[in-house]
Amino acid sequence: MASEFFTVAIGYAGRDAEYKDVGTGMAKFSLACTESWKDKNTGEWQEKTTWVSCIIWGSGAQRAVEKIKKGDHVYVKGMIELNEWTNKEGEAKAALQLKAHRWMVLGRQEPRPAAQVSPPSADDSGLPF
Repeated sequence: MASEFFTVAIGYAGRDAEYKDVGTGMAKFSLACTESWKDKNTGEWQEKTTWVSCIIWGSGAQRAVEKIKKGDHVYVKGMIELNEWTNKEGEAKAALQLKAHRWMVLGRQEPRPAAQVSPPSADDSGLPF
């Protein structure tokens, strides 16, 4: 019997989706997912933003580049993958990424001021794709 593990992320695109031709189409972008909670001790609201690296393969990649722009509110459903590679200096590297099976732009909304955290560096030249 086959099994699957899916993850859903809803957040704001940290940058425009970027297209790469690596034998087949691939689009990638970062998604800022912010959780908030009320501190039990101080009664003040706290926030934490987690950046999720998302990739879209195949025919949907070009459409994603046309549709997903910085600041867009985006829904992504997919599988978490561990991407491992060796950089130019010979160091082993690894990063988790969300490989999208389904995605949708929910709307264009500006994130709350506390959620305006810089996305991870767009310089990922050390990645193997």
